[in-house]
Amino acid sequence: MKKWIIPAVAASLGLAAWAGFSSPDTTMIVPEKTRAASTEVTNPARIARKALRAPGDAFTLPVELTPTTAQAGNFVYLDVNCDEKTWTCTGGQMQYGWHSKNNADDWFFVPVRLSAADRMLQISFKMKSQGNYEEKLEVFYGAAATPASMTESLFSIVRTGGQFEDYTNTLTVDPSTGIGYFGFHAASDADKYGINVKDIVIESLSQPIPLAPSITASSINELEYSATVTLPASTLQGEQISGNVGLQVSVDGVEIENHADCAPGSTKDVSLTLTKGTHSVSYAAYLVTDGVAKYSQAVAEEVRATAAAVAEQLPVLFEPSDEDFENSVVIDANNDGSTWSLHSNGSFRYYYNGLNAGDDWLILPIVDFGADNGTFEISMDVNGEGYSYTETFEVCVGRTLSPEDMTVVFSPAAVQTSNWEPRSGKFSLTEGGKWYVALHATSPKDQYSLYVKNIAISRSADRTPAAAVIKSLEFNGLEGELVATLPTETVDGVALEGNVGVAVTVDGVDYATSAMAAPGSDVPVPVTLTLGKHTIGVAAFIEDGGTRLTGAQVLREVVARNAAGFAYPIPFTMHPTLGEFETLDIVDANNDGFTWDYNAGAANGTGAAVCRTSGDETADDWLFFPAVAVTDITRIYSVSVEARAYLEQYPEDFDLCIGTSPTPEAMTKVVEAEGFKTYLYAPVAGEWIAPAAGNYHVGIHRRSAGSAHTLSIMNVSVTDAGKSVLAPAACSDIDAAGDASGALLANVSLTLPTEAINGTALDASASLTATVTSATGATANVTGLPGERVSVSLAAPDGHSTITVVASSAAYGAGEPAETTVYCGLDRPSSPVVTSEVSADNMSLTLTWTDPARGEQGGAIDVAGLSHTIYTPIDPQGLYWSKVVELPVGQNSYTFEAGLLQDITFVGVSATNSKGESQLGVGYGVTGAPYSLPLTEDLSKGTYTYSPVVTDTPTEDYSTNWFLDSPALIYPSLGEDAGSALMCIEASAPVSPLGRVSLPKFSTVGAHAPQITMCVYDAPQAAPATVYAASYGMDDVKIGEISGKGSEGWTDYTFDLPASLLDKAWVNLYIVASFDAAPQAFVLRSYSVKSTYGKQLSTRLQAPAEMEVGQLYTLTAKVTNGSLTARQLPDFSLTVSYGDVTETVEPSRVPADNSI
Repeated sequence: MKKWIIPAVAASLGLAAWAGFSSPDTTMIVPEKTRAASTEVTNPARIARKALRAPGDAFTLPVELTPTTAQAGNFVYLDVNCDEKTWTCTGGQMQYGWHSKNNADDWFFVPVRLSAADRMLQISFKMKSQGNYEEKLEVFYGAAATPASMTESLFSIVRTGGQFEDYTNTLTVDPSTGIGYFGFHAASDADKYGINVKDIVIESLSQPIPLAPSITASSINELEYSATVTLPASTLQGEQISGNVGLQVSVDGVEIENHADCAPGSTKDVSLTLTKGTHSVSYAAYLVTDGVAKYSQAVAEEVRATAAAVAEQLPVLFEPSDEDFENSVVIDANNDGSTWSLHSNGSFRYYYNGLNAGDDWLILPIVDFGADNGTFEISMDVNGEGYSYTETFEVCVGRTLSPEDMTVVFSPAAVQTSNWEPRSGKFSLTEGGKWYVALHATSPKDQYSLYVKNIAISRSADRTPAAAVIKSLEFNGLEGELVATLPTETVDGVALEGNVGVAVTVDGVDYATSAMAAPGSDVPVPVTLTLGKHTIGVAAFIEDGGTRLTGAQVLREVVARNAAGFAYPIPFTMHPTLGEFETLDIVDANNDGFTWDYNAGAANGTGAAVCRTSGDETADDWLFFPAVAVTDITRIYSVSVEARAYLEQYPEDFDLCIGTSPTPEAMTKVVEAEGFKTYLYAPVAGEWIAPAAGNYHVGIHRRSAGSAHTLSIMNVSVTDAGKSVLAPAACSDIDAAGDASGALLANVSLTLPTEAINGTALDASASLTATVTSATGATANVTGLPGERVSVSLAAPDGHSTITVVASSAAYGAGEPAETTVYCGLDRPSSPVVTSEVSADNMSLTLTWTDPARGEQGGAIDVAGLSHTIYTPIDPQGLYWSKVVELPVGQNSYTFEAGLLQDITFVGVSATNSKGESQLGVGYGVTGAPYSLPLTEDLSKGTYTYSPVVTDTPTEDYSTNWFLDSPALIYPSLGEDAGSALMCIEASAPVSPLGRVSLPKFSTVGAHAPQITMCVYDAPQAAPATVYAASYGMDDVKIGEISGKGSEGWTDYTFDLPASLLDKAWVNLYIVASFDAAPQAFVLRSYSVKSTYGKQLSTRLQAPAEMEVGQLYTLTAKVTNGSLTARQLPDFSLTVSYGDVTETVEPSRVPADNSI
């Protein structure tokens, strides 16, 4: 917002001082000081004279100094140049005078006492210069009251005249010095006037103080003022603000509003109704800590509130009165304090400045010139201060109060008199309505006063011609001709006398004037335009006694384009300029209203085409460039553009295209840019072959997602890529490997092309040369016929690098390049390839491994020189591993002794050479003591009695969807009491064709005819499965099939364990389910492995080895139930035989319960 100053009283301290005093010595000053800080004087006598007053006690923070005489008594003073012109305390101000010959070099120091908490200080004060003289004040901070100790520069102020202004700054200090000093240094040139300083405030910033708020936007409409203010989010101490931050709103230093509950970083809308006049509206943020508020530095803007303007009607006279001046606007454009005022002699007065030429505006109250354009007379009386002074000014008109909107319509003769003289002239307006009339003071510097009064404006007898008519405006490309028909009457309908002309403007700038001709004639005016949109204005005029009277302007908007059929030659580059952009074709394909536009400020002010995002909608916008002529279709062309995204977090997607017409349908994609996110302009380029000679248009197609922001492009070009389409195409099947010895050599094999770049067959008898280039710049050539496989070796750098291959022919030169990567030199080893096997007793795991001949990046490996290290995992996820043992070079196997409990054992092995250690190769197996029979596992309880249960995935064909959960999730009819089951589920296509689960290992030593029973849920959606068994030293054995497709319900499947698996230290059962559709599931509720017997009851007889006839003996028969369920004791008998005699013996004791 502009800052207007409307003074009510004309006064100048500078003039008063100049009139009342004179310099006692006008001798030229010889020494010229250009120093930034004082130089210490080493003469002891001068040092003694410099200290005019010794310091008193240092001030305790916070310090508020008027200063009074008593306060100034604690300052330290230093007259460095010993000219006895120094600082004094007068009337509550520190004042420095002036010396006619010596540049000022005078100090006063303010001492402050520092505590340990005083690490950040803030100083503020008011300062002004006396009169219209340029004064310089510097303020420093240091640890001692000497110029050399002033190490922290805080202010360097150059002021000329005016009122007191506020200055504030903060600094970080070292409190360990105990006392710090703020040094005020008068540094003005000689023969100036004086400096005044007051209201010095110094405080510690140990309590949080917010940064200043900012005025984001503001406006004023008559008396109504509104603004949006952004609150700070951090403090002067650099900390983020937590809690609320307050906002104080003041007008002319008086608090009007106070908002205590604003969020840090938020915005606050402020609306005020002001009184008529100029006001300072200021904003300060504050934080309250322990009940004490600390305020930020205030930010302010000056605004002028006006009542609704009532336009003056013609004729009008500004005498001027107090009301005339009150309703005028004064603008001190050069801000030097010297400007227009209302003088006591009843005139407007401009008062000089000793340093600056006049640039001061007095804008009179708005005038209504009537509905029509026409000619107007203006007159005034002017006066000055005599012939020794030259005063100049201009009369301007404009639609607004802005000087930038003003046009000079009358330049009165210079004023060099002390008597009142008239000035008058005429001016014409091309439109009627309300206009501001302004006096613009332009007097040279160091003049005196200009007085203006009796400003009269009236409409003159109007001979201004009526509007001309644009009869025709035709262009052939950028060259054209305008034909205007001259008017025959004035604006008042009176016949024109004499000749008439037309003045032509282009974009508001005078362009040409036609020859004068009779009224009603057609006059031609040739017009040459630049590319783009232009506004052509035509106005008729006549000459009236030296004044040109110009009629209303007729406007016509045109877009200047190249002539039809015009095409740019190659090489072609277009930035574009705004004018060029205005000729480009744009297609908003999704009709969202957001499409390509021009940003003149982009690319450091050189301009760029931009396309922004519309909400969340994906962009579909085309920008087409003018035609480019392609005459040689044997060449390959490079199509390029420089592009940038708004920020990296807003990636852009766009296509660089070319086609025969500026339409989406005609475009062929050259480059597809995906996720383009550089915020600096970067080239995007591709090669293109023209299918035929003709004109082609480059197209940019933005298709970014709604999450993008803005794509900017410039410098679209089409150039010759330096290659022929008949040159060889790219070589194929390129293999590059570092030398196996580790030497820095790349061995490259490739197949030479059989076709040219454009797809035509190469001469099969003409040799091709492939040039292979490494990243070191080394090259090697190999020659062969098209389609031949050739090889070459060349030096390459250590590590990863790029190999480039280009085939060339003698007839057409180099063809398309092809690239591959290579790793040369020794490499870090790849992971060992591990195989693992558990022992016959299942109590150890043996790893064997081989090391790949190439490293993890494809480099050479000395396999024989590798050492290995064994690791075991620390955590169940295998994120951390513990070193077990380092093996010597040459050992490629290791046996790991397992624990007693059956579990999955993981063992890792790494390989190490001078380049480092490889990733782990891992072997695993289920180790530990096998379970003894019988095994009975009931999974319905939701836990495993025997473990581990392993869901193996030997390949990607095996499902990972195994769960121990309720089967009611699959078969709801089972209800809530279904318990749990082990399930493999393939719920939706595509399915994994297989699922495998391995059960805990068990021993069959001593087992008798072991039998396996598995309880599986059969259903139409059940997956069939096959049961297998594995054991040490033998191939896996198929046990049986589980069809799974029976009637829905739980089904027991029973299998005999083959004899080949008897007497084994360990046997491992595993199930492989098969899936061919979805949904399908395999559900296992329980399983068991038990020995079985042909006779479930067995008998054992206990008797003496010999028995004698006639003796009494006890015989015991023991019956054993070998099954796992109770049996009834059958009928039995006991017989004793000797020779041919057999007797049946009755038992003396039988079991009371016949159930065994």
